[in-house]
Amino acid sequence: MLKEKVEPDEAAMEANLHGLEGDVFTLDKVCQPIRKLTPKKSGYLATMMIKYEEPTPVFRRR
Repeated sequence: MLKEKVEPDEAAMEANLHGLEGDVFTLDKVCQPIRKLTPKKSGYLATMMIKYEEPTPVFRRR
């Protein structure tokens, strides 16, 4: 479960999401998914990037 705030950027055709609270914050301090649409000849290409920051440098995922 993730509660997030959406900030649309119509000029860049992006939707920036800022994680506010949820289960993901037990592993990460910051979670910011970015969704972007790129026009193609027929339709759009959707890409998604996720920026995150681990809570401590000692914590490592396995």
